[in-house]
Amino acid sequence: MVYSGAVDRIIGRPPPRTGDIVLVADGKEKPIGWGLYNSVSMFCVRLMQLEEEATRDPSCAFNMEKLLEARIDAAVELRKSLGLPSAITNAYRLVNSEGDRLSGLIVDIFGDVAVVASSAAWVEKYKQEIEAEICRIENISHIYWRPSVEILKEEGLNLSDLKEMHPSAYPERTKVMENGISYAISLEGQKTGFYADQRENRHFISMISDGKEVLDICCYSGGFALNAARGGAVNVTGVDTSSPALELAKENIVLNDMDPRRISFLREDAIEFMKSALSQNESWDLVILDPPKLAPRRKIAIGGVAKVVLKKGKTQLFKNGSPMVYSGAVDRIIGRPPPRTGDIVLVADGKEKPIGWGLYNSVSMFCVRLMQLEEEATRDPSCAFNMEKLLEARIDAAVELRKSLGLPSAITNAYRLVNSEGDRLSGLIVDIFGDVAVVASSAAWVEKYKQEIEAEICRIENISHIYWRPSVEILKEEGLNLSDLKEMHPSAYPERTKVMENGISYAISLEGQKTGFYADQRENRHFISMISDGKEVLDICCYSGGFALNAARGGAVNVTGVDTSSPALELAKENIVLNDMDPRRISFLREDAIEFMKSALSQNESWDLVILDPPKLAPRRKIAIGGFTKCSRNVQNFKLISNEINKERWTSHDLFMFRSYDPKWDILVYAPGKVPHQWLAGKLLFYDRPEQQVIILLTHPIRKVQQCFPISTWNMGQLLAISPNVLSHHPRPCSTFIVFLPLIAADPYRFLAVIPKPPRTDFCAPYPHLGSSVFKGELLVSILGYYYPINVGPFTIS
Repeated sequence: MVYSGAVDRIIGRPPPRTGDIVLVADGKEKPIGWGLYNSVSMFCVRLMQLEEEATRDPSCAFNMEKLLEARIDAAVELRKSLGLPSAITNAYRLVNSEGDRLSGLIVDIFGDVAVVASSAAWVEKYKQEIEAEICRIENISHIYWRPSVEILKEEGLNLSDLKEMHPSAYPERTKVMENGISYAISLEGQKTGFYADQRENRHFISMISDGKEVLDICCYSGGFALNAARGGAVNVTGVDTSSPALELAKENIVLNDMDPRRISFLREDAIEFMKSALSQNESWDLVILDPPKLAPRRKIAIGGVAKVVLKKGKTQLFKNGSPMVYSGAVDRIIGRPPPRTGDIVLVADGKEKPIGWGLYNSVSMFCVRLMQLEEEATRDPSCAFNMEKLLEARIDAAVELRKSLGLPSAITNAYRLVNSEGDRLSGLIVDIFGDVAVVASSAAWVEKYKQEIEAEICRIENISHIYWRPSVEILKEEGLNLSDLKEMHPSAYPERTKVMENGISYAISLEGQKTGFYADQRENRHFISMISDGKEVLDICCYSGGFALNAARGGAVNVTGVDTSSPALELAKENIVLNDMDPRRISFLREDAIEFMKSALSQNESWDLVILDPPKLAPRRKIAIGGFTKCSRNVQNFKLISNEINKERWTSHDLFMFRSYDPKWDILVYAPGKVPHQWLAGKLLFYDRPEQQVIILLTHPIRKVQQCFPISTWNMGQLLAISPNVLSHHPRPCSTFIVFLPLIAADPYRFLAVIPKPPRTDFCAPYPHLGSSVFKGELLVSILGYYYPINVGPFTIS
């Protein structure tokens, strides 16, 4: 059994599922053997065949049917060599789990009945194949299936559909013989109905009992007691608390024609019986004690909370505030049973010193989402390990923070209330649209605590409806079965609603993209309104017209919005009317963005301001290369900026996009001129020249980034912008800038804005010699020596 703490990494996409066959290899990826995978059990893999065995017998390699046939045949032959079954014994253990190289499978034979005890998920998966092999055994007429319910729960199985019985008829009770002693056994009794693995011990008792007084504590159906009597004991007393077991024991006295005056069975609690016997100075020559489990499982760490221990050197990232503990950072998990998805766990460093606590996920790449650091829990113990209290505190804090920012207000009732990691609730987004709250869930824990989240939202003033929007694809990766997910709150909700943002009214569809409206772009839309006066503006991928309407409100002489979605454009046109704008100054076209740009370029059309905020071009890494192709097409937007305003405009020839051979690196480089470049061990080398400003936006790996590029400030979970230190010297004025979200972010490959000249100089104060910096939720971009905050919206570096 390969325990989960011994696993360094799993190679394969998609990742294996419970019951899948996997190859097990050492640290150099040299095969050790193959086995059956379990994504939630503490035993990650149950090895079935070692590499040298597979080499000797390739017929069974990666073939469970063949392997089962070979292993059960070998078990039958081994028992035959031990004289089983025989004229005096027809009750024996045929398959003894690890002892017969079939971990999690036990098969006991009781005459013509085979009782199968399963304690591993793979056994349930291969139930039919196992039964087929058992049916081949001589004289077997019935198969009775006994799943070990509690253990299989820990294996991640849904036990509601498990069938304990074989479809064929079976006897509730049967009679067997062991070493010449007959037993009536109940197939619904403890374990498989009879402790077949104690055969040799019972025989041993019969050999040492002659002339003795014997006490059998926890005697069950009398196995040891009967053997003591057969061995010549002068007196045998059996004690047990189970009436059905004692009825069997008394029946077995009769079956074996034993003297009931020499053997008796008492129904008493074992502990109380022994206390009483000691107090009365009673004693016996031979005492047998074979009790059931007194501690059915090891006590879990920290009063019932499992502990996730991180690898050495992996702790600082999470102490610094990154809430998502990726599975590769985990060294081992302490706790039995292992935690299940949604369980609260303690996160600790390599020395098992607590870092904080969070919510566990057994299948996600994010093993734990940290909810509270250790020092926070010490300061505020009321929330420690208590999600209800924590949700209340975090959502209350989010409400107060928005109030301090003037939200909601007389001119804005559409805003983001909970911004995932930004509000310390990773995977939860709540947007407020008037009296409607739209919840976007992208973590399994959010679905588990749905009722608690809704209860907290209902406490917010003026909220009448809650609309639930699970991020289906992400939740699949979180291991959820989405068939039973409900998107809507039980109360009625409007399909559409009207909101106001910075004095502009919007009709929005709650069934539209994301939560129905990009509330995280509020400050960007306001920024566009401040720089549009007197300009001709093009808004590519305009959706319902957010940027376009702000440009028109800001004084643009002409605004054109382009999108492919008819429903979105209908909303955009409705928004023109809602805001009493001149339809001659703002128009919306239903066209493909790429084709529109190609056509505009071919006709030498240009605009003063071009805004490009497209949907995801590369939603996942595996299709990122295709996204690069689309990204290169988007560069054409630079050519759409008017020559009159941007004399030194950037063209597609001036922008370089490099992809290293190391798939962990995805780097985009923009510069007003050709950039000499080289690749060296996956690193990009660039020239740091006063006349050249280079902005590199990338995602990870953070450690490698810090080794390669100068970074003055880095906040985990925020956009990382890196520029050469030339910014603190005398940079050549750069009249065009672009903000580009990184790969594998919430919205990868999104141009925020292309702006031909800086806004009014009184918009914000200059920040001299600031270099490249990252503020929480903001990217500072250099324009003519001034820095302007641009809200880049929520996303997570992973």
